[in-house]
Amino acid sequence: MWAQIEAQFGTPLAIMLRAEARAGITLYLALTGTSAQREVFRAAARTYLHRDGQTTLDELLKEKNARAKERNPLVHGIWGTADSYPDALLLSDPARATQEMAELMYNLNMKSQLMEKRILYQQLVSAKIMIYNANDFIQIERRMGELSSRAGEFRLKHLS
Repeated sequence: MWAQIEAQFGTPLAIMLRAEARAGITLYLALTGTSAQREVFRAAARTYLHRDGQTTLDELLKEKNARAKERNPLVHGIWGTADSYPDALLLSDPARATQEMAELMYNLNMKSQLMEKRILYQQLVSAKIMIYNANDFIQIERRMGELSSRAGEFRLKHLS
C-alpha cells in the first residue's frame, strides 16, 4: 500500500518537473526524509500550480506525513503475541525495547535473585506495548487507501 502512495506522489512531481514518470518517481524516492520530499514538492508547486492547487497539495502532504507516522512503527517495530491477547498482535518500539532490554540485563546482573523477579515485572509493566487487532489494520489500510485516492484525484484535477 505504501508503494502505491509513493507512486501517487511521485507522478505529480514528475509532471510538474516535466520529467518522464519513472525518472520523477526515482527522484522523489531518492529524497530521504519526508521534509526533503515536501520541500521539493512545494518548490515545484509554486512554479506549476495555482494557489488552490498549492493549498490542496499542502493538505495532502500533511496527510501523507500523518500516515507515515502511523505506518513507520508498523514496519520498523518489534512484533509479538501473548496468550492473554489471542486475537491481537503486540507492537513495541525497537529503540525503547532495546533500551529496556539493556537496562533489564544490567539490573539482572547487578541484583540478587530476589530482586530479579521484581525488576523483571517492573520492566515489563513499564514497557509501552501497542495492541493491534484485525480492525486496526483494516482502518489503517482504509486511511492509506483514501490518501492514495485523494492524491490521484489531485493529479487529475490540477495536473491534467
